[in-house]
Amino acid sequence: MPVTPVFTFIDVAVAAALLYAAAEAFRCWLLLRDGGSSGPAATARYWRLAALGLAALALDELLGLHEAIGWAIASLGAPAPWHTSHWDDVVLAGYVLLAAAISIGHLGALRRSPRAFALLALGFGVAALAVLLDNLAHAPAVEEPLELAGAALIATALRVRRVEAAAIRGARRSSAVRPGEGAEVVPG
Repeated sequence: MPVTPVFTFIDVAVAAALLYAAAEAFRCWLLLRDGGSSGPAATARYWRLAALGLAALALDELLGLHEAIGWAIASLGAPAPWHTSHWDDVVLAGYVLLAAAISIGHLGALRRSPRAFALLALGFGVAALAVLLDNLAHAPAVEEPLELAGAALIATALRVRRVEAAAIRGARRSSAVRPGEGAEVVPG
């Protein structure tokens, strides 16, 4: 039996925030990928992964994919593990663990921007708290607004990082010597 996801305004707002965050991460990747082999260019891989992951999360939020996966597993007769009330919570916990593992693997890239790092860590923390509350208490009146707050913090973190990346790129361009500028040109 197919599962029809139930959408609320908050679900759409969370998806919009995640999509905005994905766009900002993609813009970070575009700005940082041409910076050479060290420094900002070395961080570009993380932002490309973040863009793809956040876009997938936005799509999941809109289509209710984690709910559909959870119901499909439950329809096989598998009881929900640990202290969870349903399988879609386990799928969400998997998303959080995957994002955390990728982020820990790219900690150097994240620490290049202390403000963005702090906002991103807070956003991950709030999102993880939302998943934990959904797992343990299934309290949508608390969990859904926490999801939105986490997504908004993550989107803000990525905007901060993108603005900083644009400033880095602008500084690099303005410090480069252009032909005919900054050097004595002797007519031949």
